[in-house]
Amino acid sequence: MATTTATVTKARSKNDNLPPENERFLRCCADISNALIEDHEAVRDPKNPHKDLNLNTLRNKFARKHKLANIPPLTAIIAAIPEHYKKFSKV
Repeated sequence: MATTTATVTKARSKNDNLPPENERFLRCCADISNALIEDHEAVRDPKNPHKDLNLNTLRNKFARKHKLANIPPLTAIIAAIPEHYKKFSKV
């Protein structure tokens, strides 16, 4: 009596190589804060024209880039901004 073995391979999804959600969340917050800092530094340069920055668009763009389930809240983004830049953000 002969025995045959069949192996079934599972197709790998695109999400198998992603880091954990909390790490992607931190990276997303850091990217958003870096974009805000770059914009702040660009505004200080008188040669560059001032352009409006839409924070919700930034949040959506980076959340999609990092494949997050939720958009990072503003408090998490503020926490990712370095201390010496926080004095400029007070309204």
